[in-house]
Amino acid sequence: VIVLKCSDGRESKLYTALCGDSAYDPATHFCLYGKLYSNAEYLMDVRDNQVYRIALLGKGDSARTWMLENLNYVLNDGGQSWCYDNEEENCEKYGRLYTWAAVLNRTEEECGYGQKCNVANPFRGLCPEGWHVSTKEEWQMLFKLEKETDTAGEMLRSKDGWKDGVKGTDALGFAALPGGYYEEGVFYGKSETALFWTSNFIDKFSAQSYGMTYDSRDVTYEAIDEDLGLALRCVKNNR
Repeated sequence: VIVLKCSDGRESKLYTALCGDSAYDPATHFCLYGKLYSNAEYLMDVRDNQVYRIALLGKGDSARTWMLENLNYVLNDGGQSWCYDNEEENCEKYGRLYTWAAVLNRTEEECGYGQKCNVANPFRGLCPEGWHVSTKEEWQMLFKLEKETDTAGEMLRSKDGWKDGVKGTDALGFAALPGGYYEEGVFYGKSETALFWTSNFIDKFSAQSYGMTYDSRDVTYEAIDEDLGLALRCVKNNR
């Protein structure tokens, strides 16, 4: 950035970073493959250059910046993450399905089914640098934004893509898609269910999750076996 002094004493900034033929401020935007993105609306994961929509949801102390898409970071894991039906196009649409150990960026021997692995929050895990695995408390903040906790599932569901033409209101722009889940070699629930891990440990066999289904307006909250494959949403550190 070159700062120019005007004759009246004012300063003018000249940005030398270019995206195609357009100059831009790297503090507020980034350029990828000739396309310009706002840092307030998009996140680039520098590990693989994937871009995710993001937004600040909530007000005051409860406000958090969330990824509005599921993480789709590929692990060289030997069986800790999957595309639904093992089809890459499902990862592009719904993100990947991860075991809980994978979400924590740990091996199954360290944090898998049958292992005690209680982490201190916020915990980065598999999220991009500067972000962390969403927590139980952060999910509960989302439900309270509209003060209609009994319809929180409908509020967070995407407007399209659900079984039988069911629609969410997507009131917050969270756009939860029904990407299903993985269990013991079988994929279930695409177009019916969206399930998300939190970083909150329950016991050696299960961790806390939240989810939405096409046939309920509420949000499910339950202990899920840690060897199942669920989706992951990340939250920005320091809101």
